[in-house]
Amino acid sequence: MPLADPDGFYRASEMAGYGFVLNPDYLQKHALPQPRAWQDLADARYGGHIALPVPSRFRGRGPRLAHAAFVGYRFGRAHQRAQFLST
Repeated sequence: MPLADPDGFYRASEMAGYGFVLNPDYLQKHALPQPRAWQDLADARYGGHIALPVPSRFRGRGPRLAHAAFVGYRFGRAHQRAQFLST
C-alpha cells in the first residue's frame, strides 16, 4: 500500500494494523476450523462464537477498527451475532 500518491494528492501520516485473536483450544472444543481471514468469520458456523470488546469500556480505536472490518467485508448480520466482552 503506497503511503503517498505519486501525483501528490495525499500522503499518509499514520497507519494502523488490526487483526483477530484466536483461542485454539476453544476452536477445537467446538469443532470450528481456524479462520485465516476476516471473511472466514462471516461463516454461519462462527455464529455465537465471536467476542468483541464493548466500545464504551475500551479506549482507543480497537472496537471501531473491528466494527469497520465487519462492515467493510459486508458481513451483514454476522457481526450482530457477536458476543461482547464486558471485562
